[in-house]
Formats: sequence, C-alpha cells, structure tokens
Amino acid sequence: MACGDGNDQGRRAAAAVAILAVRGLPGRVANMREAGRKPRVAPWAPIGRGFSLLLAIAMTDSAARLGFLTFLPFLLKIKGVDLPTRIALTLIFAGGAASKLASGWLAAARGT
Repeated sequence: MACGDGNDQGRRAAAAVAILAVRGLPGRVANMREAGRKPRVAPWAPIGRGFSLLLAIAMTDSAARLGFLTFLPFLLKIKGVDLPTRIALTLIFAGGAASKLASGWLAAARGT
C-alpha cells in the first residue's frame, strides 16, 4: 500500500460504515425536504435509520466473512490440518456460495 499500513484501509472502511449508520444515506426524503414537500409515506411505514443500520451490519459481516474465508486455507495448512479436512471445508463453503447463488436466481425468477 502506498500510504499507511494494511490496517489503514480497514479503518477507513469502518469509519465510512459508522458515518453511514449514524447519518443515514441521502435519499428521497432529503430531496423532498429541499423541495418543500412532505414525502408520501404510508402511515404504517417506519421512519428511521433502520436501512442504514442493516446496510452497515451487512457490509461489516461481508467484509469479515471475505477476509476469514480468504485466509482460512492458508491458516489450516500452517496448522498442519490434513488434506481431506481441508477439502471437506472447501466443499462446505463452495456449497454455501452455490446455494446463495441459486437462492438469488430463484428469488429473481419468482419476483419475491
């Protein structure tokens, strides 16, 4: 990395997630306030920072999972885990990824 250590990029990402969780994403409500109109929202719809918080949690979860799964095979090799165990774990993780892909395709095909 050109500037800073390897943790510098992680700190920047964490700061961006924290800012988005606290402030929320700029959206339609902010644009309507600028225009001087009230947003048309169903009376039962919750208004708050729920989406921003869920987005921040999902981003953090995805980043942690990606880092863990990237370096897990190397860690297992260093620890001396035998080959069949490593292959079994690889197949489990590949099956999880394939099921997410299939579920996304199915949801898009069914419209839910």
